[in-house]
Amino acid sequence: MLHGVLPPVLAADVSLLDIVKAAKESHLTTIGARQALRLERDKAINALLTWTSGFKQVLKSAFLTNPQHLEKVGIKVYTEGYVKKSTTPAEDPEPTDPGDPGDPGTTDPGDPGTTDPGEPGTAEPGDPGTSEPSA
Repeated sequence: MLHGVLPPVLAADVSLLDIVKAAKESHLTTIGARQALRLERDKAINALLTWTSGFKQVLKSAFLTNPQHLEKVGIKVYTEGYVKKSTTPAEDPEPTDPGDPGDPGTTDPGDPGTTDPGEPGTAEPGDPGTSEPSA
C-alpha cells in the first residue's frame, strides 16, 4: 500500500493516465496537422489571388475597346469622368443635428410653424387646401 492507495487501484489509475497521455498526444498531432493544412490553404489562396489579379489586367488590356465584355466576366467598368463614391467612413460628412438652425433642410419638431402642410393631421383648421372645416 502506497500512501493509503491499494496496488490494484494504483495500477488502474496508471493505465488511465496512459490513456490520457495518448489522447493528449493525438490531440496535439491533430492541432499541428490542422495548422499545417491552414498554412497550405492560405498559400493556395494567395497564389490564386495573385493569378486572378494578373488575369484581370490581361482582360482589361484585351478588352480595352469593348468594356462590355469585362462587365460580362464581373469586372466593373467606369466611364470617363465617373467619380467613385468613397467607402471610407472618415471621408463621409458628419450628420447634422436635426435642430441645427444653420441647416435649412431641418425643422425643429417643437416649433409649430415648421410642420409640413402635406402631412395628415398637421394642417391648421381654416388653412386653404384642407378638408377640415374651419371653426
